Amino acid sequence: MSKQDGASGSKRLQNKMLGQFDDQDYGQWRALIEQRTGLQLADHLRTYLQGGLNRRMKLLNIEDYEQYLEYVTDEKNGIKEWSELVDTLTVQETQFFRHPSSYTFLETYIKNLLVDEKESKSIEIWSVGCSSGEESYSLAMLADKTLANLEANISYGVIGTDISLSALNKARAGVYQSRKAELIPEPYLDYVDPLDNKIRIKKRIADRVCFARVNILDLNRVPIRDMDIIFCQNLLIYLRKWRRKEAVNRLAERLKVGGILVLGLGEVTDWSHPKLRQVPCRDVLAFERYKA
Repeated sequence: MSKQDGASGSKRLQNKMLGQFDDQDYGQWRALIEQRTGLQLADHLRTYLQGGLNRRMKLLNIEDYEQYLEYVTDEKNGIKEWSELVDTLTVQETQFFRHPSSYTFLETYIKNLLVDEKESKSIEIWSVGCSSGEESYSLAMLADKTLANLEANISYGVIGTDISLSALNKARAGVYQSRKAELIPEPYLDYVDPLDNKIRIKKRIADRVCFARVNILDLNRVPIRDMDIIFCQNLLIYLRKWRRKEAVNRLAERLKVGGILVLGLGEVTDWSHPKLRQVPCRDVLAFERYKA
C-alpha cells in the first residue's frame, strides 16, 4: 500500500469515527435500496437517508455504516432489520381523495360499469402503494356512495398494498388525525366517526378493505387477478423509467376485461400495452383493458 492510499484509508476511517457519511457509503446504500425496493434516491436525499440509517444504528448500538450494511444484508439476522429500515425510510405522507379528478372519473366508470355489465356481482378495487390507508378508504367510500345512490345491490371490495409494515398497521387501525378529515368531501364525512382530535373509519367501510404487504418489484408473485379498478398514483415516480414500465405491464395483466388502470399524471410516458387503450381524459391518466 502506498503512503497516499494509507492516508486516504486513514482519513476515511476518521470520518467513520466522526459519523460522516461519505460518497462510498451513499453509493452502497442507494444501490441496495434500489435493488430491493426499486426506489431511486436522488442526490439531494443523502441527508435524509443518513438520518434514517443513524436512527436504526443508534437503536442497535452500531456506529459504522459498513457494519450496519453487513448486518442488514445478513441472511439470518437481517430480514427483520431490513423491514424496520424500510419502514423508517419509506415516505408515508398521503391524504384522502388526493386527486379529486381521478375519483370523479372513477365514479363515472362505476356507473357505466353497472349499465354495461348487468350481471356484475361485485366490484374489485386494488390500491397499489396505499401507504397508511387514506387512498384505500377513499376508494371504498366512493364505491359505497356511488352504489348506494344507484340503489345497486352489488358488493365491492378494496385491497390496499404497500411495502411498509408500519404504514399497513396504521391503515388497518383506520384512525387518523382530525386534520385529515378536512380533505374529505362533505358527502363522504358520514363514513367517519369523530374521536378526541381524531377520526375513525366506520366499521362498515373498514370491513370492505383489507391490506397486505407487497413489494412493487415482486408483482409477478402477487396472486391478485381480475380487478375492475387498479389505482396506482404517486408511487411510480420513485422508480426508474424502465422499472415503471415493467410495473405497469404487470398491473395491466391483472385487470379483468373492461377494467381500468388509473396512474398519476406524467408518471409513465411513451408506454402502451397490446391489451389496453388510453381513456381520453385531460385530467386523468387511465387505461382500459379491451373488451372481448
